[in-house]
Amino acid sequence: MTTTPTFRNLLLLITAMAISMSACQKATDGAVGPQGATGAVGPQGTPGAGGPTGPKGDPGTANVTYSPWADVTFTGSGTLYTASVTAPGITQAVLNTAAIHVYWRVTSGYYVQLPYSEVVSTTTYTLLHRLFVGRIDLRASYALSTGQKIRYVIIPGGVAGGRKAAVDMNDYAAVKAYYHIPD
Repeated sequence: MTTTPTFRNLLLLITAMAISMSACQKATDGAVGPQGATGAVGPQGTPGAGGPTGPKGDPGTANVTYSPWADVTFTGSGTLYTASVTAPGITQAVLNTAAIHVYWRVTSGYYVQLPYSEVVSTTTYTLLHRLFVGRIDLRASYALSTGQKIRYVIIPGGVAGGRKAAVDMNDYAAVKAYYHIPD
């Protein structure tokens, strides 16, 4: 029988592949070799670069300060009622660098961040605030009952252009929980 060179080359290729595939099978009759020697111990790491973690600290308020709830009584008539709240925590440095949020406790459990504005029918009700060193001036467009409660929260500036905290500053309950502010 005569074979052509192409057929012969194909036959040789198939034979070579069959031999190489059978040589790659895992040996099942060999024993596991002995364990190698343990390597040398590496050098001690640099202190402060990945050392052990210290104990967890108490929850803090991220340097946030807050005032007690202040009773506020408005005076005035018509569409202008004013009040002033003493705010010793508001210094010139705080005014220059911090975020200051003012909250009004309308009723127990219901809080509003100032400035407040609401339109009912055709009447607009507002409660605005202005910040000064040592005080907050309030201005309402309608008569408010006595015993209103106001609180301010100071969030110190950290890094210029820094990220806003992951909390809705309009939601006093969320601010209170996020910064661990007691009632």
